[in-house]
Amino acid sequence: MKVSILSALLVMLLVPTACGRTNELKNLDYNGTAEQLTWSAVGEYDITTEVAKLDHPVLMLWGEDDPFGLPMAEATKTALLAAEVEFVVLTRCGHFWQECPDEFFSRVRAFLRLPPQPIR
Repeated sequence: MKVSILSALLVMLLVPTACGRTNELKNLDYNGTAEQLTWSAVGEYDITTEVAKLDHPVLMLWGEDDPFGLPMAEATKTALLAAEVEFVVLTRCGHFWQECPDEFFSRVRAFLRLPPQPIR
């Protein structure tokens, strides 16, 4: 399986959450300065070509109330030309997984074929 930088970044985020180690991510705070620095560094960089090279299964979760809207979701899905995409719209969810953690983790665990998380 080919691993791209984008795939590696997604794995670094999803593996702790999919394995139930959500405490590692709960303390992340939004930082407007970090967002500004990120977007200024990214600039007009277009990752469409790199995304089109992903040739493995992709779970694409999109919040029903995401302010970017479903047209952005469809454009993202379309850019994944070579991938087998499982596209799921999460109900009562916006842009961030923290808004719908139960459905988010359930979908990620199912995609990774992990057993359901025990109720704590």
